[in-house]
Amino acid sequence: MNYQHLLDRIAAVARRIPNSPHLRSLQTADSEGTIDPETLRTQLDLDRRRRRLLADELQALVEELPASLGERSSGHSDRDRVEQKLLHEKNLSDTIVDSLPGAFFILAEDNHLLRWNRQLERACGYTSEDIERLDPMVLFAPSERSRLRAHIEAAFACGEASTEATLVGKDGNKSTWFISGRCLDLDGQRCLLGVATDITQRQRAEVERQKLAALVENSTDFIGIADLDGRIEFLNPAGCRLVDAEAASGTIADYLGPNLAKCFDREVLPVVRDRGQWNGETVLRGRGDRQIPVSINAFLIRDCTTGNPLKIATIARDISTSKRVEAELQASDEKCRSVVDGLKEVIFQTDAAGCWTFLNPAWTELTGFDTERNLGRPIAEFVHPDEQTRHRQHFAPLLAAKKDTCRYEIRFHTCSGGDCWLELAARARRNANGAIVGTTGTLNDITERKQAEDRLRAVIDTVPGFVSWVGRDGRYLGVNQRMAQTLNLTPEDLVGQELGFLKTSPSYANFMRDFLASSRQTASQTIATQTNGTARTYLIAAQKYRQGSAAVSVGIDITERKQAELALRESEEKFRQLAENIEQVFWMTDLSRQEAIYVSPAYEQTWGRSLETAYCSPQDWLLYVHPHDRDRVAAALPLQLYGEYDIEYRLQRPNGEVRWIHDRAFPVRDGNGHIYRLAGIAQDITESKRAKEALERRERYLTALVGVQRRLLAAGTNRNLYSEAISILGLVSAASRIHVYENTCDENGCWRAHERAAWHAPDVPPNARPELDYSTLSDDWRSRLLAGEIRQGIVAELPAGERHFFSAEDALAFLVLPLFVNGNFFGSIVFDNCREAREWQPLEVGLLSSAAAAIALAKERQLAQEQLQRQLTAIETTTDGIFIVNAADELQYVNPAYVQMLGYDNTHDLLGTHWCDYYPSEDSDPIATKLRPELLTAGKWSGEIDALHRSGRTFVQELSVTATATGEAIGVCRDISDRKLAECELKASLEEKELLLKEVHHRVKNNLQVISSIFSLQSQAIADPQALALLEDSQNRIGSMALIHEKLYQSARLANIDFSDYIRDLTEHLIASYNANPAWIETDTHIDDVRLTLDSAIPCGLLINELVSNALKHAFPDGRRGRIAIEFRTLEDGNLRLRVEDNGVGLPEGLDSNETNSLGLSLIASLAEQLRGRLQVTNTTGACFEVVFPQPQERRRF
Repeated sequence: MNYQHLLDRIAAVARRIPNSPHLRSLQTADSEGTIDPETLRTQLDLDRRRRRLLADELQALVEELPASLGERSSGHSDRDRVEQKLLHEKNLSDTIVDSLPGAFFILAEDNHLLRWNRQLERACGYTSEDIERLDPMVLFAPSERSRLRAHIEAAFACGEASTEATLVGKDGNKSTWFISGRCLDLDGQRCLLGVATDITQRQRAEVERQKLAALVENSTDFIGIADLDGRIEFLNPAGCRLVDAEAASGTIADYLGPNLAKCFDREVLPVVRDRGQWNGETVLRGRGDRQIPVSINAFLIRDCTTGNPLKIATIARDISTSKRVEAELQASDEKCRSVVDGLKEVIFQTDAAGCWTFLNPAWTELTGFDTERNLGRPIAEFVHPDEQTRHRQHFAPLLAAKKDTCRYEIRFHTCSGGDCWLELAARARRNANGAIVGTTGTLNDITERKQAEDRLRAVIDTVPGFVSWVGRDGRYLGVNQRMAQTLNLTPEDLVGQELGFLKTSPSYANFMRDFLASSRQTASQTIATQTNGTARTYLIAAQKYRQGSAAVSVGIDITERKQAELALRESEEKFRQLAENIEQVFWMTDLSRQEAIYVSPAYEQTWGRSLETAYCSPQDWLLYVHPHDRDRVAAALPLQLYGEYDIEYRLQRPNGEVRWIHDRAFPVRDGNGHIYRLAGIAQDITESKRAKEALERRERYLTALVGVQRRLLAAGTNRNLYSEAISILGLVSAASRIHVYENTCDENGCWRAHERAAWHAPDVPPNARPELDYSTLSDDWRSRLLAGEIRQGIVAELPAGERHFFSAEDALAFLVLPLFVNGNFFGSIVFDNCREAREWQPLEVGLLSSAAAAIALAKERQLAQEQLQRQLTAIETTTDGIFIVNAADELQYVNPAYVQMLGYDNTHDLLGTHWCDYYPSEDSDPIATKLRPELLTAGKWSGEIDALHRSGRTFVQELSVTATATGEAIGVCRDISDRKLAECELKASLEEKELLLKEVHHRVKNNLQVISSIFSLQSQAIADPQALALLEDSQNRIGSMALIHEKLYQSARLANIDFSDYIRDLTEHLIASYNANPAWIETDTHIDDVRLTLDSAIPCGLLINELVSNALKHAFPDGRRGRIAIEFRTLEDGNLRLRVEDNGVGLPEGLDSNETNSLGLSLIASLAEQLRGRLQVTNTTGACFEVVFPQPQERRRF
């Protein structure tokens, strides 16, 4: 018969005997002297009765043991011997089970672990208490739990079962275990005896072995394993195919070429045995004695533990393809060398530093330098000094791996001392790792082309259209000046850039790419694009040159007059079409006939007259010149024949408007070089003239703004800073009057502005406005001013109410600049214009607002200085001592109160002295040990310190020191000697009262314990179980109140107690009182850190006593297992929530807690009402009582 179950029950009962909570608490109380002898005697008597009952239960269990373990004996000594023998056998079995290499466990049919060894605890990382509480399935991966449950059911049904499972430890680590179990009966209870073995490492080794085997089988290399003498024992499939063998046989030398086969045993095998490996290149004999070049590597396979050699592994790789490629590359290289040497283009290579490593003979033909002597020299050494910067911009990114290719035109030196233009195209060279190892490129002589381009550019730059040259690779080779200026770039910025890099005209980029890729020599297309933010339409004509390797395109702006088709028959017609679409007036006259040949349509817009007048009376244009400029223009006309006519003059339109014209002219010569025509361009520059005037006006404003800043910086606190500032602004702002107002708010909350300064122009009479009423303005006006918005406008356009705000009748326009000081609407500056009804321009408003901001900042500084002066006066007159110490601990400033506090006559007695001298200490230096470290870390220190009076006596100071960013320290101190004396007297009085209150709580607690002991004595004489239960309940209630008083006099704070500790102690006391088995009745507490006053702690403690007692008595009948959860939380709204629930049988159906005769439930409702709480009772999986009551307020007691 299996008697292990009886042994476990005996051990459980034995453990309950010495662990009585009553005995421990009484022993502790007796050692502390906090319990009287009568109470101690009563409690010990009650504990002896309980121990006697447990001893009887233990004896009954021992008597159930089988006779084979020993005869039963009525004597006490026989029972002890049996117990010792059973305990010895139990310890022996525990030792054997714990020493097993695997995990051992016994699982009950209800899925509860009855027994396990320490190996299981180590594997899962849980303690024995955790395992006893947890569901065993929690120890395994969630995905395998259903499968494990099926195996357990199969084991109970069939008698045994085994499987593999993943165990998940407490720390999350996973391991694989092989688990086998057998079903058996223990005292009539079916159990599963299981053994688990960790197979994690074995499983990993098997996976690695399978991977290695698959790698060898699928490898394309020859892989063979031989013994130490070279006899082959294994060949992979690739090796068998390579040497045409069906299986491993012979020696390694049998498969090698004749040269290596002869010396393999004599030379190669000894090297492998001695050095561990050998590698080289040889040949293998394949099918039909075919020679297969291979690279071979032979190495030893050693024993993992001893290191002794076991086998020789051989890996051979077929390199016949690479050998063939090498031969072909060598032949190709020789061919390429002959081709490169015959090219007229310079082929070069450089290293990663940019130095020549290869140059073909064309280098010598082109520059005259010797090829061999130039190798190793940097490429930059041959670049013209003017081109060094551009060379670095294009070539350096190639060496820095920032781009892969580059192409640019650059000048090189020649051996004769001259220079030549070359087109450099290069590409980066990289190694197998992707690192830059150098460059490869070509140099093409473009000297003649550059010279022709320079001549052509001089002509192209005078053309008002867009001209560009594009290479076959889609990159700009050059553009004319007009195109670059339109794109806000320089011609050099566009050279080398890809088509469409600005993304302003994708249609133009697509047109040019398609044209370059086609076989056509010429093409044209109308294209819409965006130029400077406006939509423009261009007619693009393109033509290839350089055998089609490049193309030139001409773009003509045809936005104003779109051309149905572009006549390309005559150059003059082309020129005329170009001139008709420019904004400038292009004109051409015939000298012999003295008539206008052509005047562009822009004449009508610029001169304001029709083209017919220009053709009919070509000399009348001079009459339209402004009279003040007419003579000067007439005198400059002869310069047209020399190309030096370039003049600016004013033009008067028929409507009287005056426009500024910039007119240029140049002679046109025939084939013989004779001048026969004059051509010119006249441009309207009125807007640029106005912009220049605006710039000059801006300069005047900026000069005035600087002057205002200087005056404001020099202004003191007693000067009127407004007057000098507005006198400067009045001279540049074209204002007639300027008023400065500061705001005040009257007793009704109405804002008014009072004049603080005014200025007026010499030709304008003053108009004093001492006060402005903001109430006359609209709500929108006031809100915008408060928001800091600048207001301006024409007075006549304002509503009548707002017009009254500007009461000067001669004011035509106004400008109001709000002033904000320290973030508040402080006032405003009002500008009046009495000469013209015009608004100030944005530039003027911006500069004037900057001046207003400077005035407001100066006002802030002035107010801050005044505030600082007031603060300094307050410091000088305060009764607290104030001082400032520099980094050398010397007093830099002391106020009179500090001087008087230390007993000195004036500040000069203390300034320059060390402030530490006035704070002596007999034991330790508080400044060095406390003040300085905290000042360095926290930046401030405050506390009490002893100070030295001039008379030699010491007194207590309350000192606060703060460190500043400049290394100084500011201290504020106060003499607290009288206060310290009063505090000492008050502290002594409080200590006496606290001691008296603790004694009161101690006596109350002892009296309650005496009452509890009387109940215990009385219960011995009562036979009625119901009466006995009432006494025990009363005894527990008294104990809960006594525990509160005990916590109070043991607490450092007598006003309240730590209720979390109280609940735990009370729960432990109740479980012991009702003889509940902690292993069967589990308590789960979730308690916040809550402190309750005595008025709330007693009813709350009684409430917990009733709820826990009811659960222990009624929730778990017939030895049922269960759980009691106690929760005491602080809610978000500040209320407290007490919840006690169990998973027992629950309350009787139909029970109403408000309509019951039960004393316990009535008491619970009464206590909840006493706490001013709401009681809620639910009955689902068990009984649940919840009370929510307000946080008790601590009452002040005297």
